[in-house]
Amino acid sequence: GPKKTTPKRKRRKTKVNPFVEAGSVKKDKHDKDYLKYKEILEFGTSLKRIWVIQQIVKKKNKKYYPLLEGILKNEISENVYLTAIDASRHLELKKYAALIAQHIDSDSAHMKTSVIEALGEFQYTQSEDEILTLLKSDKNKWLKNACIRALGNMKSANALPELIKIFGLPDTNSEMKLALIHAIGQINSSTSIPFLEEQLTKSSNTSLIRAYSASALGMIGGPKAFSILKKHVDDKDIRVVMSVIKAFGDTQSEEGYQILYQSLKHDNHQIRYAALTGMEKYKTPKSFRILKYLVYNDDNYKVRQKAVDVMSQLDSNKVTKLWAKELKSNMSGLKVQMIHSIHHLNKSKGLRLLTKTFVREKDVNIRKMILSKLFEIDKEKAVQIINRKVMYKNDEEYLGLKLYSIALIHKNLDSKALPVLKKYLSHPNIHVRRHAYYYLIGSDRPDSYQLVFKTLPKEKDKGVTLYVIRIFKDKKVKSSIPLLKKHIMRSLYPQVRKEAKEIISYLETQA
Repeated sequence: GPKKTTPKRKRRKTKVNPFVEAGSVKKDKHDKDYLKYKEILEFGTSLKRIWVIQQIVKKKNKKYYPLLEGILKNEISENVYLTAIDASRHLELKKYAALIAQHIDSDSAHMKTSVIEALGEFQYTQSEDEILTLLKSDKNKWLKNACIRALGNMKSANALPELIKIFGLPDTNSEMKLALIHAIGQINSSTSIPFLEEQLTKSSNTSLIRAYSASALGMIGGPKAFSILKKHVDDKDIRVVMSVIKAFGDTQSEEGYQILYQSLKHDNHQIRYAALTGMEKYKTPKSFRILKYLVYNDDNYKVRQKAVDVMSQLDSNKVTKLWAKELKSNMSGLKVQMIHSIHHLNKSKGLRLLTKTFVREKDVNIRKMILSKLFEIDKEKAVQIINRKVMYKNDEEYLGLKLYSIALIHKNLDSKALPVLKKYLSHPNIHVRRHAYYYLIGSDRPDSYQLVFKTLPKEKDKGVTLYVIRIFKDKKVKSSIPLLKKHIMRSLYPQVRKEAKEIISYLETQA
């Protein structure tokens, strides 16, 4: 017989949303928040429009960004627009730089300054010439500082002569001079080395100007810059030495390593600390002996702590053995820093050391720190250890750890906390059950509420029941009304029935 043909379906035409530009993420038509925000932006007051922007920043969800784009195109309120610029910077939405740049000619100095700061952060070089013109012509010091920072971020070689010229003007204050030197370093041109050398060697300059000049030379780098910096390794000014050490540390060269190594023996603890910070970039086993010496012998507590952190990053068997030995000791200060830095070790080694230390340790605060660190390294393993080593121990001393563990589970697992907390709703300890209920309701999720509504009728303890229904009232959980009417009002306890009735009346009056 003849072939049957299926009639072609007509494609539906999609409506164009003025807030959604080409390439933007389309909104979900079922998203109530999107529709609510869109309505507020169209009809709401400036304060409400600012609130919408704050929600977009808080949610960090791309589907709301077209709303922010619409504000940057159409908004007339300066306060709302300034908030939208800040939001774009916070969310790093460089794609909106061109929209923001349209307001660079604003009559408002505040608006102009915010625009330039954003364009600088976004490195929007299309506005480089306009910003350089403003730097030369505008007298507002806040605006000039914004221009200097922006041109530095843009690495504007064209701006170098003007930046050096402004530095030499008699009315240029110290704050602006520091911004100028930093920008000159960012521009990264060898032509500025003579100027920076002059500022570094000039004894009449302040400590900060000399230190910033050393940092700027480090940014530019190269043999000429580092030959100048090498002369200042033993400078009488500590700030200058610290800038020099950082610059050499950033090179990750053998020469840089040797300068850091020698600086670990410096008499000043700030310089030793700065050298340790530089050592983090090298992670070489040949540092082990001097780091071990600092861990045990340095006079400064912060240097000892930093040495522990840097040593942990070596991740060698020597370090693991040393940590295993020290975690058995009673030196709580050193122990705390080792626990803090243990994530640098191999994952399985770190977990094994933490578990063994937790079992042996008597100090509750250190045990809490270990639990927190376990979640940082491996959430699943952390829950296993909590269930095995904490939640079902009968000793009274474990109660604080049990409650702390529940808080950690809620904080670290988010929606995945539900099946874990569900088990604790039938825990023999009433305080554990109360905490589990508290965090389930506090998560403000429909599935968490449903679990609470399903489990609460089985609760035998009057105190726990009262505690939970009071949370319903405090958090205005209207969806709890059917539960209160059907089950809680039938409680054997008069006080529970009385409070349930009052809470039902209260919730029914809430909007």
